[in-house]
Amino acid sequence: MYEDCITFSDTCPDDKFQCKGGWCVDIDNLCNGWNDCGDKSDEENCTELCPAQYQCASGVFSGGNTPAKCIPLYEKCDKFVDCSGGDDEENCDYDTCPDDKFQCKGGWCVDIDNLCNGWNDCGDKSDEENCTELCPAQYQCASGVFLDGNTPAKCIPLYEKCDKFVDCSGGDDEQNCDY
Repeated sequence: MYEDCITFSDTCPDDKFQCKGGWCVDIDNLCNGWNDCGDKSDEENCTELCPAQYQCASGVFSGGNTPAKCIPLYEKCDKFVDCSGGDDEENCDYDTCPDDKFQCKGGWCVDIDNLCNGWNDCGDKSDEENCTELCPAQYQCASGVFLDGNTPAKCIPLYEKCDKFVDCSGGDDEQNCDY
């Protein structure tokens, strides 16, 4: 696997860059802030970072210490978060979701019941933004109260409250019922 991305040669193929030391590295590794050659020749004479690629906002090259995160252009708006901040999936022209789904910033759809439940169902946390309450239009189990940001609330649909079947681990969904 490693041999495919770095090889030694007198000349490199068109899709590779020849380092000063003779090594060939993928052309996509040029000017990305990483010393892929080992002699920094892949980072010399760069006028911009990530040429012909998308540069993630979260990988901004600052002071030579934090490399840029560069991804191929075909990975921008591919409905998969490649940048740690998710900016590669923002401002994309995706199809809209049906009424029973929520459209994440990244464009994909999740069940509307997953909104504001304490879980990052979207992968970019957009299903948990601007929540004024947990489990809106649902019953929130007492045993899954979202206290510290790490323990998600357990939300169940309202029709599962008092349905003679315990859905909450503490059984509170079947307490104080009129049956």
